[in-house]
Parts: sequence; C-alpha cells; structure tokens
Amino acid sequence: MSRIDRPRVEDGDSIEATDLNSRFTDYSQPGALNAFNVRDAAFDLPQFDQPGASTFGFLASYQNSALIGANDWKHSSVVTVTGVSASPPPAAPFIVGTSGGTPTPISLGAAGLTVAAGEVLRVYWDLSVYPHWEGTRPWTTGASVDFYVFDKGSGVAQNLGTNAACWVFWLQWDITSNALANWTEVPNQSDFRTDLYGDGSAYGAQLGDTMSSSVVPAYIDRAIPDNGLIPATPIQASVGWRGASGSWYYPKTSGSQTIYGLRLVFTGPMSPNHNTVSGANNLIHSVAWSSDSRLSYAGGSIDVVKQRIG
Repeated sequence: MSRIDRPRVEDGDSIEATDLNSRFTDYSQPGALNAFNVRDAAFDLPQFDQPGASTFGFLASYQNSALIGANDWKHSSVVTVTGVSASPPPAAPFIVGTSGGTPTPISLGAAGLTVAAGEVLRVYWDLSVYPHWEGTRPWTTGASVDFYVFDKGSGVAQNLGTNAACWVFWLQWDITSNALANWTEVPNQSDFRTDLYGDGSAYGAQLGDTMSSSVVPAYIDRAIPDNGLIPATPIQASVGWRGASGSWYYPKTSGSQTIYGLRLVFTGPMSPNHNTVSGANNLIHSVAWSSDSRLSYAGGSIDVVKQRIG
C-alpha cells in the first residue's frame, strides 16, 4: 500500500490555499480499489468468495433481505389490529403484511435455501410499531392480571398497571415448497396457543419455547408514590411509535434442512405468568382487556445470512 509522505505544517509556516488543497489531494483515491490504495486487512476476507475454490474458505455463503409490513415512513398508511379475542382458544397470530392485507414473507427461491451440517442460518428483522389502547387504563378493570392494588390513602384501593403486558413477535417458516402455503413455527418456538394448565384457564407459551420471540410493551402506567401511598390517579403514558427488532439462529450439527421462506407474525396482549406446580415461567393471553388493546405497524425488513461454522 502506498504511503503519504508530506511534511506537517509547522508553527510560523504561511498558510496558502494552494498548499492546503495539495495536501487534501494526497488523500484522493482513483476510481477502483486496488493494491495501491487499500490493503486486504481492511476487509473481512472470510466473507468473500475465494478464486477457483467455489465456497471454500467462504464463511457467508448466502445473504438475502426483503421489506416487510406497510413501508410508509410517514406512518400515513399503516396496519392496525385489535387484541386477540377473549374467547379461548386464542386465534391464530396476525401475519405482518401490507396495508392492503397482503403478507410480506421473504422467499428463499424456487429451490429454497439448504442449511447443511456445519452451517448456521442467521435471521434478523425489524419493524416500526405503535402499541396503544381504547378507553381509560382498561388493564386495571375486571378479572385481570395486569395491575397491582396499592393504598390510595385511608384504605382506599388504587390500581396500578404492572407495565408487564406486551405484544409478542416471532418467526414462522415454510419447509415444504416455494408455494409458501404451509407455514409453521421455527424450531424451539411456540405459537402461543398452548393450554398451559390443561383446563382452558391460560393459553400461551413457556419462555423456553420462545427462541425467536421479541416483545414490545402494550402500555405504560406511571404513578408518583408518597410515603408508601399512591394518592393521585396514575398517568397512562403513550408508548409511541418505536422500532421493534429480533433475531434467530439455526445451527445444523447433522443432516440438512431446506427452507423456502420466512415470515414475521405476532399476537397480544400477553402477560407474564408463573406455574407454581411445574415451576415454568410463561407468557399468557391477557384476555380481560384484549378488545381494548391495539397495535399499529408500518414497515421494516427481514434479513437472512447463512454461514459456515468455524
């Protein structure tokens, strides 16, 4: 690599435009990157193809990306859904798609993408979302698990939201054909429709079955305590538009798996739950105020990378 060799400006030197322009010219580069203006150490070489060796020495052998959702950065055309019905079992998850209702999966081609032993599939996604609600603090009424009861003073009860309710997003894949008509959850991922206690009282998923899941808060409740009391009515704060994102890794230690497509789905609102018998921590549907809960979303992307391990 060539070296720039020009004496520095010293105290007392006159400063002329011509000289200064010449110094900046030293750093200009020709149109192509070559051995005279960049060294191989500037690049992550294992991610690039090696001449005459096909994928030998090539760690990232596949990369793909697609836009998902309603791609309108001004949020003038978004998708809005209502929380999952209170009538169990819960409905199938919402599929992220355009404002016209067309799903936006990522297709991995007619032949699909095969992940062989010694390879790992990495999936990343992001989406602009806006959780909100109808009514005044609906999570603090009815038979709900989404609030605590504090003393307002003189023994009067004051309900305060737990701030634990959330919308949950996860990945599904199609491993049958490029028709993308047979979707199911990726490995180690639940669809949040499991009868966790076997009596229909709580549907959701154990946290151990949420390996591709990400959550965003369903609401934000605030209060100012005073000497152990909450004398004033809590404030419901807007969650606002925010970026949600997630990732999922799928390593293969033996055999192979061909994947034809991936898509993002979601459901909610959900609340945390602990099974005292099994000791499992869960996320369950907050059915008490589901009809008051809303989630709007705009656009985002999903990115797929396949790499060789080691």
